[in-house]
Amino acid sequence: MTNSAPYMGNAPQASSSPPKSRQLDAPNDDSEARLIHAIIEGNVETVDQVHERSLSSPPRRARHTEGGLFLPPALAFVKPNSSEQVFPSILTKPSVTLDEVLNVIERPEMLWDCWGPQSLDYYDLSDLWAAYTCGGNAFDYDGNHLGAKPPLEALEKKFKSKWRKLAKPKTAWGRIRMIPEYIISESNARDVSPRVIMDELEALRDLDGGEPCGLSALSKLLKAHISGRLQAQTNATDANTEDTNGNVDPPSGSKKRKAQGCILRQSDKKKKFVF
Repeated sequence: MTNSAPYMGNAPQASSSPPKSRQLDAPNDDSEARLIHAIIEGNVETVDQVHERSLSSPPRRARHTEGGLFLPPALAFVKPNSSEQVFPSILTKPSVTLDEVLNVIERPEMLWDCWGPQSLDYYDLSDLWAAYTCGGNAFDYDGNHLGAKPPLEALEKKFKSKWRKLAKPKTAWGRIRMIPEYIISESNARDVSPRVIMDELEALRDLDGGEPCGLSALSKLLKAHISGRLQAQTNATDANTEDTNGNVDPPSGSKKRKAQGCILRQSDKKKKFVF
C-alpha cells in the first residue's frame, strides 16, 4: 500500500488512459473536509492536528508509487458519528495487505465513487476481466496516476451490496458482473482456462461478421444465451419424465427446478494482495 493521503477532491475513475483535465473542488472548512485532506506520514493525525498544519501550508497532493493502493477518502475509515476521527494504525505501516485495508473500512458506501467500475462499454473484454479479478488504475483529473484500485470481485465479496449504495444506476452492476462471473463459472464447471471462455465470448461478439459489439450488447447476448440453455435443459428434463409406456409424470406443482450450470458465482479461491 502506498504511504499516501486520500485523494483531494472528487474521486477519480479507473482508466487505461488518463482522463481530461478538470478543476478540483476546493476543500470546505469543516471537520470532514479537514479529515479528507489529512496526510498519512507515518504518524496518526487527528482532525485538529491536520487543521493546525494546514493553516501554515496548503494541502498537498496525494503521493503515490507505481502499483501502490489508491486510498478512499479518509472518512471511509471512521465510524459514523464517531468523535474519535483518527486513522487506523494499520495505515501507518509501510506495507499492508488488501485484506487488512478492507477490514478497517467503516463506511463502505464511500467506496463506489473511489473504486467503482467504469460503464460497461468503456472496457474491452480483457480489461473488464482484469478489473474484476486483479484491479484497475486510478487517475486524478490532471491525468496523474494515483495508484491501484482493488479487484471488484474482492470488494463485492467483502461488502456485498453495502459498497454499492451510491451506484447509479444499480442495475448497471448486474450487467458488469455478469460477464466475469460467467467466465469464472464456466471455467470451473468445464475445467478449462478462463481464456477459453473469453475466446468464446469474443466469438459471440462477432456473430454478425461485422464490427464486434460492445460489452453492453454482449451482456444482452449472454443473458439470452443462458436463458436458451436453461430452456433446453428444462425441455430435456421434461422429456426424461416419460416412461417406457409413454406415461408422463404429473407436474411438480409448487416444486421449483434448480437450474444447473448457469449460476454466476464468485470464485471460492482466496486471494491475497500485497501493496
